[in-house]
Amino acid sequence: VIYQPPNERNYHSFYQLLAGANAEERQRYRLLDSISSYAYLTNGDISIGEFEGFDDAKCFEEVKQIFSSLGISEERQAQYFSLLSGILLLGNVVFEDGDKTSIQSPLEDVAFLLGLEEEKLREVLTHRTILDKADRNAVMSIPLSADSARENRDALAKALYTKLFDNLIADLNSLLVSKQTIRDDSLFVGLLDIYGFENFQQNSMEQFCINYANEKLHNQYNQHLFKQEQAEYNKEGVLFFFALFCF
Repeated sequence: VIYQPPNERNYHSFYQLLAGANAEERQRYRLLDSISSYAYLTNGDISIGEFEGFDDAKCFEEVKQIFSSLGISEERQAQYFSLLSGILLLGNVVFEDGDKTSIQSPLEDVAFLLGLEEEKLREVLTHRTILDKADRNAVMSIPLSADSARENRDALAKALYTKLFDNLIADLNSLLVSKQTIRDDSLFVGLLDIYGFENFQQNSMEQFCINYANEKLHNQYNQHLFKQEQAEYNKEGVLFFFALFCF
């Protein structure tokens, strides 16, 4: 959401919104003129229309058509796209150190798109709250430095995208399967998408977690496919070529 390596781009949904929105939608979602206007989209080198095999404007129309055919209302769709635009604009919020950290960019559009009051959003971005150990009912607000505020902004952007995706999946599930047909033993389709190993010029805790999950999933795969199967072959006296591999 917040960073792309060179020659990669962010989630397709961002580019599709920017390329496919009509004049009325651009005004409703407070979209800026170009991809280069968004801090969260300018790390990579690929811009709208340059991603091989994708017509972002056409994809945006297809997404809206699919949403409508599934029964997702236009009002609900507008909420999805408003949040996408709000996440992108959130990345343009600039902080400056001083006696207290200040925000050097307008928050009005971001607050509007996220459905928040501007002053409350300003407080959330520049302060953190903790509970008083002596009095659990007391809450203290502590100002953030500019660096901490930037980290806080980026964490909020990623959390918002996660919540947006989770709610979209929940909406789709509720529309595709009525509550009357859901049983505890209902069949389901599960898809495991194993993380790819990541090693960038700038790595963070996110890359550590992704790479750790990648190793654990491959370990589980090897354990099930090789070690357990070979143990079963040995138990049954089946002749086979022993596969050497490392755990």
